[in-house]
Amino acid sequence: LEGDTGSVQVAGTLDVSGKGNAETGGSIGVFGRHLALTGASLDASGDSGGGSILLGGGWQGAAVPGISTPAALTTTISADSALNASALTQGNGGTVVAWSDIHNARSVTSVAGTLLARGGTATGNGGNIETSGHRLNVNGARVNAGAIAGNGGLWLIDPYDIRIEDGNATM
Repeated sequence: LEGDTGSVQVAGTLDVSGKGNAETGGSIGVFGRHLALTGASLDASGDSGGGSILLGGGWQGAAVPGISTPAALTTTISADSALNASALTQGNGGTVVAWSDIHNARSVTSVAGTLLARGGTATGNGGNIETSGHRLNVNGARVNAGAIAGNGGLWLIDPYDIRIEDGNATM
C-alpha cells in the first residue's frame, strides 16, 4: 500500500503467509507520510521462513525498490494490532520495520502492538525487528525475535534520544 504524501490507515487483515509445507512468508509494504495501523493483522509468517513487513521505510531507512514515496513522518501501531514475520516450523524469522524519518525532528513512531519475527519451532534463528523515529514511543509494545531452536534475533531501537526508566519510579 502506498499513499503518496497523505495518510494510509490499515484496519483489517493483510495476509501473505506461506503456511503450507516448505513455504516462506511474502512481503508487505505500507508507505506514506502518515501511517496508522488500528486493529490490523499483518501476517508474513511462513512454514520455512518469515517474510518481511515494512512500514514507513526499509531497514534503517534504506530505500525500498519500486517505492518513490518519501519516508513516513508518523507511524502508529495500536495496541490491538499485530505484525508477524515469523518462521513457523523451520527457518529464520523475517523482518519487521516500523519507521519514520529519524532525520526530521517532527517524526514520531509509536508502537503499542505486537511485533513478531521468531525462528521456527524445529530449527532457525530469530529475525530482525526495527522501531525507529526521531521520537519513539514503544510503551506497551510486545516484541519477540526469539528462537526455540536457534539464536535469538535483533530488536533495533533507534530514536534520536532514549530514556529508560523503572515503570514504578516517581519523579
